[in-house]
Amino acid sequence: MIELNPIYLFDKEGLSGYLHQQALNGKHITYVTSDFLVFKRGAPKDLRFTVLLSDDQPVEKVIRKRIASSYEYCIYTFEKEEDTSIALRKRSRFAKAVYVTPLTNFIICLCSFAMINTSQNNFIFGSRRALYARITLPVIIISFLLYCFWLWRRKKALKKARNNQQQLYKNKWDYMGKLVCLSIIFINFFIVLGFSYYIIFIIFLYLLFHFIYFHSTLYIMILILCMSIFLFLPDHSNQNNMLKEYFPSTPNGYIYHDDQTLFVSKYENLGAKSNINDFKETLFYDYYQVTSSWVLHKLEEYLFIKQETPIQLDTYERLSDNSFEQAYMKTVEGGVQLYYFQSGYHILILANNSSNTTEQVIRFAKMKLNIEGD
Repeated sequence: MIELNPIYLFDKEGLSGYLHQQALNGKHITYVTSDFLVFKRGAPKDLRFTVLLSDDQPVEKVIRKRIASSYEYCIYTFEKEEDTSIALRKRSRFAKAVYVTPLTNFIICLCSFAMINTSQNNFIFGSRRALYARITLPVIIISFLLYCFWLWRRKKALKKARNNQQQLYKNKWDYMGKLVCLSIIFINFFIVLGFSYYIIFIIFLYLLFHFIYFHSTLYIMILILCMSIFLFLPDHSNQNNMLKEYFPSTPNGYIYHDDQTLFVSKYENLGAKSNINDFKETLFYDYYQVTSSWVLHKLEEYLFIKQETPIQLDTYERLSDNSFEQAYMKTVEGGVQLYYFQSGYHILILANNSSNTTEQVIRFAKMKLNIEGD
C-alpha cells in the first residue's frame, strides 16, 4: 500500500518513530521517499529503525539489514534489544543548514544538459538556449531560494516542536507547495522544449529517480549526460540525401543545426560549401515552422526589423508562382540569389550561389513549406 509521507525529509528521528508505530500495526516499510511511503501488510513486530539521509556518511560500514533505500533515504532495521545508533562523519555547516537533495542536483544537472545543442538561432521564441537563459534558469534559481527559505522555517518549527515534546507533521501547504513548484519547473521545460520526446525523457528521468535506488548521484548524472547527448544533439543522417534529391549539384560538405520550442515547432539552419571544378558553390537556408499567428507576427518583426541585417522585401522581385503566400527573390553582389518564401506558419529564407536554378529552389521550398505540386 502507498501512503503520503507525513514526515519532513530532514526529520530523521520523526520518521524512525513513525515507521516503528506502523510496524507495531503490521505495516512494514518497503520503499520510502520524501513524498510517499510503500508498506506491505504482515504480522505486527516491535522493530526499531535508523534513518539516514543520502548524504550521511557512516564512520564505519554498517553491517545491518538495509531496507527501503531510495535516492533520499537509507533505512536500517533493528530488533527491539539491538543498539540502533550509527556513528556518522561530521557534515559542513552549510550541509547542516541546507540539505540539498539528490533530486535538486538532478534538476540542476538536467537544466544544464537540456541545453545541449549547437543552434545558431537568434530569434528568442525559437531558441531553446535563449528561452532557457531568460525563463527557465531564473525560475529554477528563485524556486531553489524559496526552497531554502521554506526549509529554514520548517527546521525552526521542528526544533520548537521537539522542545515541546511534540511531533511536527506536514500540512496541506507543504504538499501543495511542492506540487506547484514541480509544476512550474515542468511547465518551463515544456515552454523551452515544446511538444517533443524531450518532455517524455525528463518525466522518465524524474520517475526513475523516485523508483530506483542509486548509491551515488554520480551514477544518475552520468546517465543524464549520456542520454542527453544521444537525444538532444541533432540528427544529420538524412540531410545530405534530401539536398541531393532537390539540388543534384549540392556540395557534399555542410553544417546543419536545428532547434525546437513551444513557439517554434521546428527550426533548421543549413550551410553547404565546396569547390567543384574551381567554382565555389554555396547554399544556405533558415527554415521556421511556428505554432501560432502571434509567433508568426513576432518572427516577421524580427526578420524585417530587429535582426542585425533586416530583410527588405521592397528590394526583392516577387516570383510568379502563386503556390506561396509570399515568394520573393533578388540577386546581390557576387551573383548570390536571395529567396524568401512564406506560406501559413512556415517561412524559408534561402541563399543560393551555385548552379542550382530558381525552379529547383521553388521545388525545394514547396517541399519544406508542405505545398503540394511541382
